[in-house]
Amino acid sequence: MARVLVFDVNETLLDLRVLDSTSERAFGDAAVRQLSNAGVAPLLDEIMSVETSGKFKPARVVYEMAATQLGVTTAQMRMVAAHDWDIAGAMRAGCAGAYLLRAGMVLNPLYPRPDIVEADFHRLTERIVEVEKGETS
Repeated sequence: MARVLVFDVNETLLDLRVLDSTSERAFGDAAVRQLSNAGVAPLLDEIMSVETSGKFKPARVVYEMAATQLGVTTAQMRMVAAHDWDIAGAMRAGCAGAYLLRAGMVLNPLYPRPDIVEADFHRLTERIVEVEKGETS
């Protein structure tokens, strides 16, 4: 079973159409209008906001709320983002992580290292597909 992909749409807009549509989910601070204007909303099964949880990332309850709303466990989710603190919060809640390493940034050595770290959008997408389809370890 493929993991549900949960990503911060404000920072990590990825073309994940190569995955089964049931594994595409969005989680972030962007409004539906923003996503619609950007042409991204039709690619997503669901759009959520942290405001629903009453807390902000990286609080564990935010990721748990997303899992509950999606009908999965956090172990069935992968957080995709360009903020290491966001990935660390998701991983502490039991999610897998995929980190987009932006130019000039480094991963905080005090945070757990996600299994996917890439500096290129396309390569990050390819790695997610490879890992989730079990093509690599």
